[in-house]
Amino acid sequence: MVCNKCGANLKDGDIYCPSCGAKVDIPAEPASPEQPAAPVVPAVPVQNTGVNFSVPEKKHVTLGGWILRYIINFIPCVGSVAFLVMLFVWSFDESYDDTSRNWAKAQLIMMAISVVVGLIAFFCLRQYFYDVNAIMQYNYYR
Repeated sequence: MVCNKCGANLKDGDIYCPSCGAKVDIPAEPASPEQPAAPVVPAVPVQNTGVNFSVPEKKHVTLGGWILRYIINFIPCVGSVAFLVMLFVWSFDESYDDTSRNWAKAQLIMMAISVVVGLIAFFCLRQYFYDVNAIMQYNYYR
């Protein structure tokens, strides 16, 4: 092969000319005739089986739905338990959209973090509150 720009001799497989640095135009190789063409398969008509293979639409949450989620949480005694149960339903039910599912999962994670931090704080500070209570009782009964 010869460089089109400077006429220098090129080795097979060179991409750039070693003399002038010009990109070498590699001619396209002709298709080999010994490869047989893929066999033609006749199209088979598809019959309607009556089965719906479409993907069902996911449930989208409206503004009222978001507000209702928070109102459930404020019902005394029952609301917190119902809200926790519904968070698990919303997190793992595939029929809800991804935004709702991710929101519910984030709420569950934040609740778990809050419980862990609360327990750590309780066990770290209980001795302090015990000491303060003992001092107050000691001074009260003197």
